Amino acid sequence: DAYKQALQNAGDQLNIFSWIAIFGMLSGTPVLTGLDLPKGMEPTILFSIGDGVMLMGWIALCALVGALLSSVYLEWIARRIRHEASSGGAFIIQVIQDYARLVWLGIILGIAALLLSLPFLLGAAIVAYLSPIVSMLFVMIVWLFFVWAALYLVFAVPAIFVSRSGPFQAILNSIVVFRYNFWSAMGLVFLVILIELGFSVIWQQFMDDTVGAVLDVVASAFLGTGLITAGMLFYHDRFTWLTRVREQIHRQQQLARKG
Repeated sequence: DAYKQALQNAGDQLNIFSWIAIFGMLSGTPVLTGLDLPKGMEPTILFSIGDGVMLMGWIALCALVGALLSSVYLEWIARRIRHEASSGGAFIIQVIQDYARLVWLGIILGIAALLLSLPFLLGAAIVAYLSPIVSMLFVMIVWLFFVWAALYLVFAVPAIFVSRSGPFQAILNSIVVFRYNFWSAMGLVFLVILIELGFSVIWQQFMDDTVGAVLDVVASAFLGTGLITAGMLFYHDRFTWLTRVREQIHRQQQLARKG
């Protein structure tokens, strides 16, 4: 009953359209979240959803919209990384291709996370009957595993937009780049998180009125664009270096066979 009441309270506060921002944030788009809105900017209820299937449908629709907006935004940045000229037709075609790859990446990672989490959750439920403390430790270990996996996948989205890789190749590229540049990649992730958390405190100081909220949105977008560009540049430089090393090793092996 307590769990049901907690879900009911969470549902009463759920804003469906916020999932556009959530999925955009998961795709890499800078999103300003977690701040207290000033008076006069509180969201109003447009409609309520009481059906679970309809709720999942709305979430899926918001996910697709968020991924589309992220595709336009990230492709605009990636073209500067690749030093490509911006032409309307080529840009639209590339956005459509990136959008399809990004959606497939989300589906693949979502299915993988579901398949991996279900056995762990069932195991935690069984262990909970024996010892709640051991169950909490078990859940913490699983959570650390997913965090560790997420670190190795941090460059999957840049791989789609910078290298134009498919979803599986993007996952492989991200793992390779993170593995061979472990400490520098960890440092980059740590700095990005530190900067975002630090500036979230600063943004809250200006959330007293509408003007401050608008300034926060613009400043957060400017900062987020810089951080995303830094991540793409890191991936581009390290992946290019690894590709050259791989080609050099391949040439040396061919020469050794001929010799």
